[in-house]
Amino acid sequence: MNFSASDLLAIKNAVNADQTALADWTAGNRGNLCAYLNAVPATPQMVTRKDVSNAELFACLVPSEVATLAQWQQTILQLTSAAAPIDFTNASIAAGLVSIFPPTTQTYKNLMAVAQRAATRLEAIFLSNGVSSHYGDQIDVPTLIAAMGA
Repeated sequence: MNFSASDLLAIKNAVNADQTALADWTAGNRGNLCAYLNAVPATPQMVTRKDVSNAELFACLVPSEVATLAQWQQTILQLTSAAAPIDFTNASIAAGLVSIFPPTTQTYKNLMAVAQRAATRLEAIFLSNGVSSHYGDQIDVPTLIAAMGA
């Protein structure tokens, strides 16, 4: 995990704006604060993944729904799945998959369950249009101390 100087400042600003986080920082509970930032809040924002593997994609497919696809839909599915990992933040890929599997299908629901998840507080600091520049990152005590000194 690489946090730039501006990332560290964003973490500091987020901690200072969150009463629970600031209370942990003020009390010297650095480990608790890291755990808090690395956790998903009760009312989370959703974050979209850029790294869905082919295996995860294929596990989402409902055979009976795939069997009913037209040839052009099968071609789009093959082309989309050929690029591993699959970047669900790419608008073209998302639109292509929706053109194949409408939101009412189980395959679509399975894909969204894999492609999106609740963002941690840390990921949410860097969330823009459903994508976090620090997707999957965790903060540790040395990084937190560096951020709070920023």
